[in-house]
Order: sequence, then structure tokens, then C-alpha cells
Amino acid sequence: CRNYMYIINDETVEIVHKRPLWLQSENDQVFLNRIDNVVSDRSGLFETLFDYGDVRLSLVGADVGDAKVFRYGPNPQEVQAEITKRQEMRRRQAEKREEIQRQQEIADYLRAYHDTVGNRGAPYGGQINPTEEPAQGRGGTRPPNIPRSR
Repeated sequence: CRNYMYIINDETVEIVHKRPLWLQSENDQVFLNRIDNVVSDRSGLFETLFDYGDVRLSLVGADVGDAKVFRYGPNPQEVQAEITKRQEMRRRQAEKREEIQRQQEIADYLRAYHDTVGNRGAPYGGQINPTEEPAQGRGGTRPPNIPRSR
């Protein structure tokens, strides 16, 4: 008799195989970003009636036979839905971080541009003072992630 348990959090899925007496327990930990596909399987009359079955985690870059399997677990479709929900949440968080980074890069570029242009041309209704030297900005450096012009 074996006792299986899933521990699902925002970063990982841990599959714990507890065995009785002297047999060694096994722990498999899989990062959510390494999971390629989650499949729940209820085949047979008893599995359908009692709502238990297998959950198979296919990993990115692994062979078909190397999937992590949680056998004969209760509510396999709920487990599949929870893992998929956590993956979607991580994907949305990553997209949000990338968008913030893009906005910061644009702001840095515009700041560097306005620093180098200074008051030449008075872009926002500012006064042009011909006796002032134009601003040098960031010491003649270009903004981040902008290639050098030739």
C-alpha cells in the first residue's frame, strides 16, 4: 500500500510517494515553468464513479516516457485545473514584469534624449537663453539598449 500526495505552490509541484515501514519514500519536485503539459486520466467505471485517476506531468524537453505521474489520486481533473491555473498566473506575472521593463527602458531613453537636447528648441514652451551652453546630458553616453550609431 502506498500513500501519494501532491503539494502545489506558486513555484513548484512536489509529488510525495510515502511507503510503509522500511521502504524508502520518494519526493519528486518539478518547477511549474518546466511543465509542458498536464493530463488527467480517468479510465474505467470505478475510476469514473469514485472520481480518482492519474495525473501526468509532461516536462519540457523530456521524452514521452519520462513524464511524472501521480497514480490513482482523487479528483484528477481538479488537480490538473489547479496546476494549469498556477502556470497561467506565472505567465501573466512574467508578462507584467516585461511590460514594466519596456516602459522603464522607454522612460530612460526619453530622459537621455531630453538631457542631451536640453533647452535647444524649447520643446515645451521653455525660454531659449543663447548665453547658456547646451546640456551635455549623461556625459555623452547613449541610453540603455540603444545601439551605437556609426
